[in-house]
Amino acid sequence: MTEEKAGTERRITITGILYGTVIMVLLLFLVTCTDFSDGIRNYPGTHYQPCIDGWSGEKNEPVNMRKIATEIKEVPKIRVHRKLPEEILPGEMLNISSHNLFFDVYVDGTCIYRYEPVENLTGYGTGDVYHTVPVTSQDAGKEVVLDVELEHARRNGGRFSDVVVCSTQDFYYLIFRERGFAFLLSGLIIFLGMSILVFHFTIARKNTESYDLFSFGISVIMIGLWTMIETDVPQLLIRMTNALRVLDYTLLLFMIYPVERFIYSITKKSNPLHPKISFGLLIVIMTIALIARFVYGLDMHSMMGLIMPYYAFSIFQIGWMLVQNRRYCRKNGIDEGLHFFYFGAIFFLGGGLIDVIRYIFIGKEISVNGNFLRIGLTIFLFTLLVQMVEIYIKKEMAVREERKKTLLMAENRILTERAELSQTLHDRLGHSINGSIYQLEAGKLLLEKDPEKARGMIQAVIDQLRTGMDEIRAILRKERPEKNKMALIHLQKLCADCKAKGMEAELQTEGNLSVIPDDLWEIILDNCYEAVSNSMKYSKAKKIELRIMVMNQMVRCVVSDNGIGCSRIIDGMGISGMRQRIRAAGGTISFESEAGFLVNMLLPLKK
Repeated sequence: MTEEKAGTERRITITGILYGTVIMVLLLFLVTCTDFSDGIRNYPGTHYQPCIDGWSGEKNEPVNMRKIATEIKEVPKIRVHRKLPEEILPGEMLNISSHNLFFDVYVDGTCIYRYEPVENLTGYGTGDVYHTVPVTSQDAGKEVVLDVELEHARRNGGRFSDVVVCSTQDFYYLIFRERGFAFLLSGLIIFLGMSILVFHFTIARKNTESYDLFSFGISVIMIGLWTMIETDVPQLLIRMTNALRVLDYTLLLFMIYPVERFIYSITKKSNPLHPKISFGLLIVIMTIALIARFVYGLDMHSMMGLIMPYYAFSIFQIGWMLVQNRRYCRKNGIDEGLHFFYFGAIFFLGGGLIDVIRYIFIGKEISVNGNFLRIGLTIFLFTLLVQMVEIYIKKEMAVREERKKTLLMAENRILTERAELSQTLHDRLGHSINGSIYQLEAGKLLLEKDPEKARGMIQAVIDQLRTGMDEIRAILRKERPEKNKMALIHLQKLCADCKAKGMEAELQTEGNLSVIPDDLWEIILDNCYEAVSNSMKYSKAKKIELRIMVMNQMVRCVVSDNGIGCSRIIDGMGISGMRQRIRAAGGTISFESEAGFLVNMLLPLKK
């Protein structure tokens, strides 16, 4: 198999991503929404008796428990009743699922359960709450009465979702069977968000694309937690009703800002004001909401008229950032590099749109809304994660290929220099050394017959070998590369690396570079590497320039780019290291960020 074919087979494709995602979703559906889990958990058949229908008011008028707060008006409280099933097995309970309702439960005129309103940060809303009301087999066939408070319920869409007589274990199983698919999808979204954070802290910091993966990972975890809370399974598991209610209303608000930071980081051209506007609006919205809540006593649910425009404006702002970026890239002939992003976003938005349409036309008949949104978001995250891995792999492969080329060039140069050195030594010294050997052999023969002549020949050989040794030193001095030439080769290689990664780079020199000492060249090289690395990571620049100018008693090195610059320069490890190297050589260094970013270094030439 050829190398090219092997590389093609290892390539990650969109069809492969879709195939794997579809298989995973199918498995989740199989486990959570079919009788597969019955066999795993050894459920021979749950025994439950639905009691959501058949309720009547005080005048025996029928009452729709699913719409109790919206259909019954002008009364602050209502009493409803119906008979319990004729058979209640030992261990079974009256299990009630309510939404933003407060009520008391009576059997035979005795209050056996009370759920009272508790104020929290969002108001008196509770969301979906699961209640286990104790009943016994002796209560079978008796009348059960619910006193339901409607004052807060009307403002928050209060209703009963389900009333079932069964064991608590069976009730939990029924709920998870109905909502488990959505719960596991939400867990998968949280897992992907954590994977993005791990990718950021372990690998992606080497990525010169400088995507804000930290913000993206945080936002994904937030939306995963929000969709998980919306399934109501966490409330069933941990019973923290007030805490989950607060998270339900605040997670989406706080998710917008990191999303906009991520969008800003992946675009080639965008205004840095967009994330700042988003953060400012978040502070304004939260301030108004807190004032309305604690000063005027309004519930968060009644503030949706304020919160929804914020969501709409944020979506518009994100769309505008992407449109601006697309226009800029088309105008300048730049590849956006967002093919996976747009592909996944189609599934994400499509899933959300389907859920909105289903909610409008079917409404409360859907037990768990948002599954299509969750599936679309999962595909979206998978495609983005694959794109990040692909970008990293491509860059790593490019770096390895460049290293191979550099090593091959170095090996070829070494072999060439060895051949040239061998030829020079042969041409310069071969005849002289051979002549010396012949003279020594002749002197050996004359040593006894004519010692004086033999000593003269030996002295001539000594003088000849000394001359040869001087020639060897001269040849080696000539063949040794000069430091300034090697430094320029490194800087030219640095510019070539920038060009290979899509950034235009240029090296300019002025003056006699040979007067720069070796130790200053080391400082110039280290600081240039650091400055270029920072520029490629953070500046979003299209061009970078390196200039080295030799003056009378100073050498000046300038590294500048045409990027976005920064409002405040923070001395991290890189900049601190640059300062220390310059100060150790008695020089000065300054940074400017008016038009792009500029590093200006001045080093004294030692006499």
